[in-house]
Amino acid sequence: MKSWIGNGQNLPVSGEQIAQALGGTGALSQLASSFGINESDLADQLAEGLPEAVNHLTPQGTLPNA
Repeated sequence: MKSWIGNGQNLPVSGEQIAQALGGTGALSQLASSFGINESDLADQLAEGLPEAVNHLTPQGTLPNA
């Protein structure tokens, strides 16, 4: 995740890693249900978009003030 916030290349993350990070909370299941897709597809989609989203939300490699 540090690579997404920093000013370098964004390292990839896999759908499996996303699922593992959210697995015990039930959040992935609830979110997938809300979108009408299965958990694996949602995890893959998050893995594809999350690095760029975090990068975009952290200009100059810093977290925005709350």
